[in-house]
Amino acid sequence: MRRFRHTKVLERGAHALICAVWLFSFFPPLSQLGLISGPTTFILPFLVLALSMAFRWWWIRGLGALVAAYGYVAYYWRPGHTSFAFSVVHMPGILLRQVVTSFAGLSLADPLQTFLFVCCVAIVYWIVAYASYRSRLWMFYNVLAIVVLAVVDGNTPVHPSGELVVVVALFLVVLGLNQLQRVSFFAAAGSKPGIRFYPAVLALVAIGLLVGYATPKEPPLWPNPLGKGPDGGGGGGGIQTIGYQLDNSHLGGSFVASDEQVLSVTSPYPTYLRGQTLSTYTGKGWTSAQLTDAQMSQQTVGQKISSVGAYTYHNLPSVAFNQTITVDSDSVNTSDLLGGYRVDNVLKLPGTYQNHFAIDTAQGNIQAPNLQQGESYEVETEELQDPYAVLMKDDTPVSGVEAKVPSDVAQNDLQLPSELPQDVGALARHIVEESGAKTEYAAVMAIIQYLQANYTYQTTDVPVPGKRQDYVEQFLFESKVGYCNNFSSATAVMLRTLGVPTRWVTGFAAGSQDFSDASSTNKYIITNDDAHSWVEVYFPDYGWIPFDPTPNFQMPFAAPKETASTPPSSPSASTPPKAQPPARQPTPQPAGAQGGGSTTRFWSDSRMVHAALWGLCGCLLAAAVVLFASRTKWMLYRLERQWQIEPRRAFARAYGLLWRRLRRQYRIDRAATLRELWPFASHVGIAQAEYTAWVQAAERVLYGGEPLSGEDAAAMRQSTMNWLRLLYQSKRRHNSPIDDIDPTR
Repeated sequence: MRRFRHTKVLERGAHALICAVWLFSFFPPLSQLGLISGPTTFILPFLVLALSMAFRWWWIRGLGALVAAYGYVAYYWRPGHTSFAFSVVHMPGILLRQVVTSFAGLSLADPLQTFLFVCCVAIVYWIVAYASYRSRLWMFYNVLAIVVLAVVDGNTPVHPSGELVVVVALFLVVLGLNQLQRVSFFAAAGSKPGIRFYPAVLALVAIGLLVGYATPKEPPLWPNPLGKGPDGGGGGGGIQTIGYQLDNSHLGGSFVASDEQVLSVTSPYPTYLRGQTLSTYTGKGWTSAQLTDAQMSQQTVGQKISSVGAYTYHNLPSVAFNQTITVDSDSVNTSDLLGGYRVDNVLKLPGTYQNHFAIDTAQGNIQAPNLQQGESYEVETEELQDPYAVLMKDDTPVSGVEAKVPSDVAQNDLQLPSELPQDVGALARHIVEESGAKTEYAAVMAIIQYLQANYTYQTTDVPVPGKRQDYVEQFLFESKVGYCNNFSSATAVMLRTLGVPTRWVTGFAAGSQDFSDASSTNKYIITNDDAHSWVEVYFPDYGWIPFDPTPNFQMPFAAPKETASTPPSSPSASTPPKAQPPARQPTPQPAGAQGGGSTTRFWSDSRMVHAALWGLCGCLLAAAVVLFASRTKWMLYRLERQWQIEPRRAFARAYGLLWRRLRRQYRIDRAATLRELWPFASHVGIAQAEYTAWVQAAERVLYGGEPLSGEDAAAMRQSTMNWLRLLYQSKRRHNSPIDDIDPTR
């Protein structure tokens, strides 16, 4: 019997795990679309939800959802360098305060926002699990899922081909499991239909996938509604709106200008605003390097950032000054903090958790909250004076750079995809040889000058690379037109083929001075048109130095201190519109960014509130334990009350509970009749006369359709409730070949 019960639990667990995998398969495409971040961080919550779904009791499933959501925010939104246990203890206060704040009319913030998101994911998972046991509803859900994934595949740069295969395969597997349950219900005792059924289902799925993979695919019969050619390429690409974005995994395509004001900067010098630095080139675009915990450093607002020279620049002249940056549009995501190169101190930053933020010491990205329109922050910037005069005197040969590069820089910033076409590296070597460049700086300038002289800056009719086409190769050898993303990516990739570490940077150009305020000339207006990208090149003796290879753009540097009273004007004032191609996709607050969230000092403000909250939690937990322990008494009490109002309905409910309990405790066949229950009634202490009267009355009600009222109702209530109480008081579970736990429940 125990073995059979465990088999049922395992079957439900397998079914629950399949549903979890089915729903999780939508998370990677959502991440690539910029709607969520960190999809792999949801693996553990899905496992918790699947484990809780293996049990039939609703309270275990609800508890599993709460554990998944609470554990997720407690781990990923804990302050840096604090233990998970510390976060578990303090997170209730943070969530409670944010609930109060949200009711006060303020915007929803993390970690409460993420907690609610995971709870919503749990609800969707329950709906999917419910539908998976109902074949028609399951078919509807899968048809809808396939349509959604197909629309994403055909109308966005994201191509969820693997996810489509997973969805279809799991769709067929679940249909097979449902059919097996129907067959097993009518199977003869001792037969094992699963032995013949499982191989057939798996073979059917495997054959279907193999045929689908091997069948020739015809090209599309109608054009892509977004204007892209076959395979995502084609002339012209999709038309997008210029703007700063964090998802640069798929580059290419034309764009239209937008003069929407997004930032305003108060600064004595015009500077590029460095936002996100990326190290991994995929052949289609740029993504972040795979970081370890040791490469994430916690910093405090108002304190100097430690060891910043180790991952930026050093041994070069610079000028320090403060910048105040105001967010003028919600279209800009500041989760990678924007600032001049380099930021030595974050002086003011709203929305941090306990005044802490994190910095990525591999790429130099500052992790910060996504600020809203009207919010501002202040940073201390250490801006380079023109470093190129110093670099011209550096005699490091370009062929010897790689040998002098630290191992972590070599691993991240010399990375190239294995399928990178060889002609890209061949062109880089040809440029260096033809120019006669011997030093690293000379090689960098040779490639930049070659690109500016032989390729055209253009924002229209810019293609998108096809599925098997490299983004840089397409620009260098086919289209030969593009904007900042094309020029900067080509520079970075070609330098890497020469063994020169290079990383790709996105942010904003300097913008234009705001002369509307006569009292100050230190204010700069940044629009979407100022979105820009450039490169940083590693020099062994000086660190990371910025270069801008885009034609008609020039990297601004700080003037020497003695001439600081007359800062140079921004070089971007006379340049063409700044380019940042792919349309900015809506990027909500990342789910799973460690150390973020709204500022809260709930516990330091009031220890009494802390103690009161945990006292309340303790009371609620004790109440839950009491209710669970007395659930049978409450059920019987409610049933007694129902007998007084609706006897017939109460009898129907009690009759179902009686059969359910009998099947759980005794060897009773599903085809057994009421008159065959006497041995079991006798076993718990029911008198034969009482049992006989109960059977006769039940048959009159169930089969004769007679009303249940008067003395018959009172006698029926007394006998039924007495039997139920005796059954629930019996703690021993008798050996039985069947189990009433329906796998669909």
